[in-house]
Amino acid sequence: MHFGRRTRRIGRMIVGFLAGAVAASFFLHLSLVLWMEPAERDWSIVFSLNAPITILLGAMIIAVDSAIVALPVILLMERYQMHGWLAYVAAGILAAFVSYALLWLMRGGSAATVFAPLLLAWMAGAGAVAGLTYWIVAGRQPIATGEPR
Repeated sequence: MHFGRRTRRIGRMIVGFLAGAVAASFFLHLSLVLWMEPAERDWSIVFSLNAPITILLGAMIIAVDSAIVALPVILLMERYQMHGWLAYVAAGILAAFVSYALLWLMRGGSAATVFAPLLLAWMAGAGAVAGLTYWIVAGRQPIATGEPR
């Protein structure tokens, strides 16, 4: 079965988006462990038999929650052939902030707690990891030529 260049590109975009969600979930799990006091660190949160399940569940929540923001941004960046890594990192951070704020406000949180500096830094880190992962998997090559920039 032969797939066209655009079909392969769309497939890479979907895989890149999902890989970014998994990377962001892993980042959040790992940073949670590293935030704990050294004597109380529970590495089983990241490196146990059930960790892949919680990381994938976290990735599912991230993907569903951020899709409303990230997918239009990805499509615009593809349309205007923006393929720099910094653009994808910035888009990941923007998607993380907006999706986190929307989720928090929909659950009844107050605007004062949604903008806590530590939470914003945590979400910025997760968004940056997701954006960079997307760029590594799918964002480096333009649709028209298929050649790296």
